[in-house]
Amino acid sequence: MKSKGFFQSITATLKYVNQEPEISSGAYSINGNKIEVSLDRVPELESVGNAASIMDDSLPDSIIIARPEKDKYVVASSKCAHRGRALAYEHDKKVFRCSSLGHSEFNLDGSRTKGPAGKGINMYGYSIDGDKMTIELD
Repeated sequence: MKSKGFFQSITATLKYVNQEPEISSGAYSINGNKIEVSLDRVPELESVGNAASIMDDSLPDSIIIARPEKDKYVVASSKCAHRGRALAYEHDKKVFRCSSLGHSEFNLDGSRTKGPAGKGINMYGYSIDGDKMTIELD
């Protein structure tokens, strides 16, 4: 039956939408073009392999923070470059994957590895001082 394949595709797509937990507004502050994140208030990022997102209307772009290694984070736009769909971090493949049916994938440097997106995703620099992560949006 053809509809079974369709529903399997829809189910596979839905599991990626908003998969990453959202960082609570009390754990970060926005100052101009910088976001300061109190890492000690973000339990989702305590373990390697996890990710969390910041979705704030005052930001030009929602972001996703992934922790691929003990001493490394990656900060990227949480929207696919193709149609702006939500991205999820897949630790086993070390990629950001789009929630749309085309499933564009992006390396941790933001470059596209597969799918219909014609370009990479926006990446953001960061620095860490103690438990404070400062993300540069420019």
